[in-house]
Amino acid sequence: MKDIWDILDTVVLAQVQNKDVYIYIYQEHFYESICVFLDALKSEVYINGFVSNERYDYRIFNKNIYKVEDVLSDNSIILCPNCEKIQNQYRDDRYVPVRINVLAREIRQPKGKIFIYGAGKNGRNTCIYLQNYGIEINGFIDSNKDKIDTILENKPIISLKNVSKSDTIIVSSMYYKEIAKLLENEDYRNVFVDYGTICQCKPPYYIFETQDMSKSAIVWDVYWHFYILMRDVINKKIVLYGDNEYSYQLKKLFKMIDKEVEFICDDEADSGETKSVYDLLYEDVSELMVLNTKCIWENMVCKFPNSKFLEELGLRYISDFREINRMPDNAIRESYLDSKYGYQVDPLLGFTIIYPNSSKEYNQYHVLGNTDLKRNRILILGGSTSDMGMYENTKSWPEILYEKLLAKDEVVLFGGAVGGYNSRQECLKLLRDIAIIKPNLVISYSGVNDAYPMNVESHPFYNSSVLAACKNAIKQYDTCIGSRTVETSAQLWIRMEQTMHAITTCFGGKFIGILQPTIHNKNELYGLERVIKVYQDGHGHEPFSYINNKKRNDSFKESVQISHCFEESYMHDFSDVLKEQEEVFKDVCHLLQAGNEVVAQRIYDVIETYIN
Repeated sequence: MKDIWDILDTVVLAQVQNKDVYIYIYQEHFYESICVFLDALKSEVYINGFVSNERYDYRIFNKNIYKVEDVLSDNSIILCPNCEKIQNQYRDDRYVPVRINVLAREIRQPKGKIFIYGAGKNGRNTCIYLQNYGIEINGFIDSNKDKIDTILENKPIISLKNVSKSDTIIVSSMYYKEIAKLLENEDYRNVFVDYGTICQCKPPYYIFETQDMSKSAIVWDVYWHFYILMRDVINKKIVLYGDNEYSYQLKKLFKMIDKEVEFICDDEADSGETKSVYDLLYEDVSELMVLNTKCIWENMVCKFPNSKFLEELGLRYISDFREINRMPDNAIRESYLDSKYGYQVDPLLGFTIIYPNSSKEYNQYHVLGNTDLKRNRILILGGSTSDMGMYENTKSWPEILYEKLLAKDEVVLFGGAVGGYNSRQECLKLLRDIAIIKPNLVISYSGVNDAYPMNVESHPFYNSSVLAACKNAIKQYDTCIGSRTVETSAQLWIRMEQTMHAITTCFGGKFIGILQPTIHNKNELYGLERVIKVYQDGHGHEPFSYINNKKRNDSFKESVQISHCFEESYMHDFSDVLKEQEEVFKDVCHLLQAGNEVVAQRIYDVIETYIN
């Protein structure tokens, strides 16, 4: 089963044979250039590097960036996404145009009829999407007998037995693996899959594709994941744990980016090129990075039961080993989906996180240090950017701050930040728990979730989770969501910071309110930061496009700044602290470790005098 998208088509692949291949990369079409590179990896086309007329002082996927004139030769080919202006500029046959998001030739020029397998939401979306490309869909196929002979999008829903072997079938269903097996057994050959609709993303979105589709590994937002993985391990010796197809494909991928894998190991004894996992005991672990490929898939969630075994061998997660589909700096911590931590309903705050390793008294807090300590008790409030659980493979700024403070004096830190929280939830949490935590210092690091409000602004303390729970539990009563307000998002944020300052002061503590930085405040984007703008505009819903988010950010920031709230000694404007840093953002507001290091240092400088 092939993907419906065709970036490097057969014509382009024929042109690059036995050539030195480069990819033109420039600001305007950075995302497209990365798409071409990743598709080249999948097609096993070796890329010698990138070329640009902009800057050359960094590397992408371990590949150098060259000046155009330095690589042009009779044997060179430069792949150019959206390169009409490039070709008009150079008029050189060595510049090969590559169109992004091009449908496969077999779909654009089908030999027979085209049917979509899956008459549900995914199938409907695929139909609409293809029709926008001018592709005529003849109907839907579905295994549900109740749907047969009904209509969807003005197209008939039929049984598979009514489809000719020469027809083209596009699978658009979460059950695509099972459907693939069925179609293979029935000897259908013209079969494609719309991974983009299934995964709610656009190509390229996966690296690993096994011959057995039931074991396919789909990697969401792969340009980020693989890039960051590669960047973090590039100076390490790579060992792959798992004698499976994932490992062999990953070995090929690393070779394509000029990084050789030391060896593959597994639980069994030595056999061929595979070593025993116990051979790791004879290696200098500090020089290694072991990538665990022994995963299982449950409901589109990738899990790694064998990681515990690696820990038993003395390897440390993140430092010594990682997992192929739980890539570094993932904005959504997968452990929230398993048994480590769990979201729970909170009647006051809507939702919260329970930490089983913390005492019952503090189980809604990620605690660092001895809770019996009476002084230097620090409470951190905020959203996902301050939530220690959201940083899977790097350190969050609270963790870095804790280490810095610990070098000065004993300290206990209560991580009360929760992904999705706005300043109103912070304030309510502080009001409820301050008498229990008894902090000497409270730090609120926020702004993003207030600038891009998900709740109804006119009812600032309205929470959809609580409202839904109330309606389900007490159906005979009406619900109230509080009084209306005419305050703007910025005014609400300021009021909450002032209220938290008053609460903290009342209990004898110090309060620090911080307006956090976002990518919109940077002077220049570096590395794959450049992808964020294009990706968000091209794939996000209009209200949350990069441009609209920037307008919200700038308006929020300006309103906060002209309020003169930063004239108060406890308020600090961090919105520009990263504006001149190079690659520090992994999305609009979440940071790579380099960014968290800067933030932690700035906060340390602010609060150092508060530590005994």
